[in-house]
Amino acid sequence: MSSMWRKDGGVWVPLTPAGFPDEAALHSLIEEAPHTLPLSGRPDVLVLGREVQLGTGYADLVAIDRE
Repeated sequence: MSSMWRKDGGVWVPLTPAGFPDEAALHSLIEEAPHTLPLSGRPDVLVLGREVQLGTGYADLVAIDRE
């Protein structure tokens, strides 16, 4: 299991996990900064669309690796 830490007054403390206020906020973060996704390697991701209709449903986000 991994965790994130910050240095507070010379002491390292683990950050407390926090959720997103809603699904749209998470989508906005990923669209703005797709490099924050925990993907294998170092892909250069480009988000092409949000709430894209695919058949009878919708994809929250559609993205590609620029390569």
